[in-house]
Amino acid sequence: MKKMKYFLGLVLAGAVSSQALAQEAVIQALPQPNIFGGIAVMEALNNRHSGKSFGLNTLDNQTLSEILWAAWGVNRDDGKRTVPTAMNRQDMQVYVIQSDGAWLYNAPNNNLQQVTNKDLRSYLQTQDYTDNAPLFLLYTTTGNPADMNTAMQAGSMYQNVALYCAARGLNNVVRGYYQKEDLAAALGIDADTVIISQVVGYPI
Repeated sequence: MKKMKYFLGLVLAGAVSSQALAQEAVIQALPQPNIFGGIAVMEALNNRHSGKSFGLNTLDNQTLSEILWAAWGVNRDDGKRTVPTAMNRQDMQVYVIQSDGAWLYNAPNNNLQQVTNKDLRSYLQTQDYTDNAPLFLLYTTTGNPADMNTAMQAGSMYQNVALYCAARGLNNVVRGYYQKEDLAAALGIDADTVIISQVVGYPI
């Protein structure tokens, strides 16, 4: 009887340990963004456009880091960001959705925290030209979605990314047509907090 209890205790301890490991967040560190060099601002503005052709090539982590820094990175010692927010509330978030799952960008730590290892791109691939796109960005808010500042903040974020893409020869397009409720449920967030999405990739 004692041996049986001991065995059951080991099994239970193993199950608890496995559950704890499963709940442990997967963190992916990002390279430091290269914030120097590049083309002139006026040239980037001249080159900015929406491109709806995407090749199969994935984006390397350095490029991904710089895209995210452009969208929502910390660019000052006081913790302020590359885009303005009303009263510096910093009430925005960026989700990275790729073949290896969905990730939440942590700007102060310059890393990604995995939300799920499932490929959620099908919720965003609602138009043929997005079928091969390697990267989808989802802009959400932790504040009031109805606040007009929220839309302006999201617009600043995707415009920064568009200018980065213009400087790096990447295609991008901002999209509001996707399976919003299903995607939000898969991410474990309220659908009302989802503002807009953006597709990024190399042109064909």
